[in-house]
Amino acid sequence: MNAAIGYITESQSEQTIHALKSLVHPSALTRHDGQTHTVRAAEIVPGDILILRPGSYVTADARLLESQRLSVDESALTGESLPVTKHTTALTEANVPLADRHNMFYAGTLVTGGQGLAAVVATGQHTEMGQIQALVDVAASPDTPMQRQLNQMGRQLVLLSGAVCGLMTLLLRWWRSILTSVWPVSAAIPAHTRARRFLSKTRGLWPCRPHGYRPTMGSHG
Repeated sequence: MNAAIGYITESQSEQTIHALKSLVHPSALTRHDGQTHTVRAAEIVPGDILILRPGSYVTADARLLESQRLSVDESALTGESLPVTKHTTALTEANVPLADRHNMFYAGTLVTGGQGLAAVVATGQHTEMGQIQALVDVAASPDTPMQRQLNQMGRQLVLLSGAVCGLMTLLLRWWRSILTSVWPVSAAIPAHTRARRFLSKTRGLWPCRPHGYRPTMGSHG
């Protein structure tokens, strides 16, 4: 019952997530030939000029060209809780950490203030966010608590079944060894004695026990 409820709940959650993703179509403002156009994120290519305004969702990695007190929320990418100020000053060092690249905008971030223009340099899986998503897709997802409990219960059932089978095998072998040992004892006892007749009748009447037959003391004499 628990497994069925968990499966149904997880399936409904996945369907809801896919439905929400299908409803979201991020877009961006671009400038072509001095005119402003609204373009879907999937149609943006390197070289396009993005218009950055407060509330704009950055759909691609871009190099800042013009800036008027621009600030951006990069918490989704770097974990920084406060908005970061951007400017057009060129970087003078190589291998600058991502959080210190003040003249770059990255896909998945949000403009919180100011305005400016930026040239697209990477899109899709080639963006910093796209590379992170590629690594996440490669990583194996851990088992859910329900899956771990089911696996543990399966191992316990296997061990219990093996123990029961082993115990039954030992009991059968033990009982057969007892019956086998009775026969030479019976042969060694002199004939026409009470013990000899008792052992002989017990050995002969044993197959009748599964059918409910119970010998009485009088039948042994």
